[in-house]
This record gives sequence, structure tokens and C-alpha cells, in this order.
Amino acid sequence: MIGSNLQGIKLTKAHLSQAILNESNLADTEMVQACLIDAEMIDSDLSGADLREADLRGADLRGANLGGADLRGANLRNTNLQGADLRGADLTGVNLKMTKLEGANLKGAYFNESELQAVEVNQSL
Repeated sequence: MIGSNLQGIKLTKAHLSQAILNESNLADTEMVQACLIDAEMIDSDLSGADLREADLRGADLRGANLGGADLRGANLRNTNLQGADLRGADLTGVNLKMTKLEGANLKGAYFNESELQAVEVNQSL
């Protein structure tokens, strides 16, 4: 499903473990409580997506646009977010243990009550 246009669709509680969605348009998609363990979404547009309580453990989101995404309560443990755009994303209560954020744009992102243990960041939060 590389390069798919799934903009605005509802994938609430969807099981998309190991899905390959590289370079896909997932803007404004509703993926509340979706299982995206080990999914590949490299360079995908997830701007404005609703990913509350989604399980993204081990997902590859390098270069993804997550600007304005709602990630409250999501599990991003061991996720690769290198070079991702997280401007204005809500990461309240997110598990970011062992997450790679090198080169990510974190301007205006919210990290209230988030787990940041062993996070790799090359810029200040």
C-alpha cells in the first residue's frame, strides 16, 4: 500500500501491524486505538491524524509529517521518528521510551506527562 491515499478515513481499532504505508497520505485519518506495531510509514503525511491511544511500538515514521496530530496516550516506545515533523502535535501521556527523535521538528509539541527515558534527541525539547 505504498503511496496510498487514505486521507480522512476512519481506521479506529484497526489492526495494521507490520503494514507498509510508506509515502502515503494519511492526513486527518482517525486511527484511535489502532494497532500499528512495527508498521512502516516512512515519509507519510499524518498531519492532523487522530492517533489517540494507538500502539505504534517499533513503527518506522522517519520523515513523517505528524504536524498537529493527536497522539495522546499513544505508545511510541522504540519508534523511529528521525526527521519527523511533530510541530504542534499533542504527545500528552505518550510512552516515548527508547524513541529516536534525531532531527525531528518538535516546535510547539506538547509533552505533558510523557515518558522520555532513553530518548535520542539532537536538539533541545
